Amino acid sequence: MKAKHLSLVAFLAILSPPSPAPVGPLRAAEVWVGLSQTGDGIFRYDFDGNQLGFINTQEYTTALAVVGDEVWVGLSGTGDGIFRYGFDGSQLGHVNTQEWTTALAVVGDEVWVGLSQTGDGIFRYDLDGNQLGFINTQEYTTALAVVDDEVWVGLAQTGDGIFRYDFDGNQLGFINTQEYTTALVIVPELGDANLDDCVDGLDYVIWSNNYLTGTTWWEGDFNYDDVVDGLDYVDWSNNYWAGCPGSPGAVPGPATLSLLALGGFALVGQRNRKGLNS
Repeated sequence: MKAKHLSLVAFLAILSPPSPAPVGPLRAAEVWVGLSQTGDGIFRYDFDGNQLGFINTQEYTTALAVVGDEVWVGLSGTGDGIFRYGFDGSQLGHVNTQEWTTALAVVGDEVWVGLSQTGDGIFRYDLDGNQLGFINTQEYTTALAVVDDEVWVGLAQTGDGIFRYDFDGNQLGFINTQEYTTALVIVPELGDANLDDCVDGLDYVIWSNNYLTGTTWWEGDFNYDDVVDGLDYVDWSNNYWAGCPGSPGAVPGPATLSLLALGGFALVGQRNRKGLNS
């Protein structure tokens, strides 16, 4: 993942429908916000900040992560562990960690879980909730984020800062922040509409399909002015091939872009016909 910026946020998870090979807009529907104190649970908001609903977990919500077509929610208190929810807020199951879950991140085909108390460190789970291993950080793991081909881990106590690990759990380095690192988030490359870490023709197709109708990043609005227009195309063009492997060559010309758009429409239509015939 090519990360342009690293910043701190509250416990947030952006929800979007799963799409193994997106060719149209990857539409994010909601933002889930973990809260504590009087309204323990998760508040659901749209992108304009309007509250859509509330999921009563009856506990502190300490971490959130989108895992496939589920949302894994780290809770503390009486039911220490991870609760698994559908995108509609229905509870699907529970992973008993027997400790507070302080951070969650999808790392390849695993979920890394930051825990505290007796087993300070990171537990590694598969996507079905089976434990695969443990990374002993000897400190509270307060935040996790995938940065390129590394996992950055926020820790507290004696070694305040960020530890860098590879996907196998080997420590690569340390960033001394001299303070508690409580949250990590990656801001995508400008023009990466489908969030596949590569600004390419697929993102152009999304922009083209939503020209003058879309209003969100996932529809091609890269400058956040609430409309998908030529200014967003300029952002895509100026950042073409950012985050992608290999040499990009020149930005595709009008003829190539037209073929990409037609191919995108054809794939979307084929997918819709399959849905109607199933």
